[in-house]
Amino acid sequence: MIILDIKSKFGAFTRSSSNTGGLLTYPLPPKTSILGMLGAVIGYDFPETVEKLDGIRIGIKPRGDIHTKRMTYTSHYGSRIGRMLNIKQEILIDPEYRIYIDLEHLKHPEVVTEDIRNILRESGINKRPQTLVEAFKVLLRQHISIYTLYMGRNSFPLEYRLNTDIKTRPYHPSNEEKEYIQAEGAVPRDSISEYKISEEKTTEMLGKKLKTKEPTPFKLSIINRFPVTHSLERDNTPAREIGAYENILLPSQEAKMEVRPKDSFSYSYFLEKTAKGEENLIICF
Repeated sequence: MIILDIKSKFGAFTRSSSNTGGLLTYPLPPKTSILGMLGAVIGYDFPETVEKLDGIRIGIKPRGDIHTKRMTYTSHYGSRIGRMLNIKQEILIDPEYRIYIDLEHLKHPEVVTEDIRNILRESGINKRPQTLVEAFKVLLRQHISIYTLYMGRNSFPLEYRLNTDIKTRPYHPSNEEKEYIQAEGAVPRDSISEYKISEEKTTEMLGKKLKTKEPTPFKLSIINRFPVTHSLERDNTPAREIGAYENILLPSQEAKMEVRPKDSFSYSYFLEKTAKGEENLIICF
């Protein structure tokens, strides 16, 4: 598991369709965008990114409330001089996310590892990592990137930090499991059988403050058709079109989401230890 914290002043991950008269953004960076960031670090072009990073699973967690603002851009278009077009674009304000990268299911780990070794050698780094996880960590810790990383648009450069403080361990759910587990971040709907949302409130009783959980409606965002993979052309070359989507559940920062995860090979489950000693479920897809 590799954990990256990314942030920027602005961001925009444009949805493919909208009926609001403008371009809307996803509240989270899609998996396809995150894979593009990793490909940019190694210096892959688009086809190489899709081919060589196939199999990586990603977990995404906002590190604060998600704020957006509608902006209007003026753009030239067409061949006629002076022809202008006003484009309304929803953008993210101060977006910040924690990205969980599961490399266990990568289809070409030895190829990617060797590519990273070559970058380190050319950069004068006297290290030869033996595993893919180690190779990525050396590259990211040194902030070596072949291409500039962006928060969705090339006008929104991002900062990133390799987070080695967070402790996680694999979790293997059972379909017979009865207990709910508290989950954080993006939760693919197909990765769980049931869920419930509650909000933790502090009440005072007999001079003592007690924390209680109350069922809370409208504390959950449902992100339909969240891009996860690109499609392939007839000759198996990657296409720019999206090939697969997930429906994502995203609890608000104030809400607590508890789930019953499925025993599914399509997802990776991890328990993240919090500062309070609790463990929250992270789902990579």
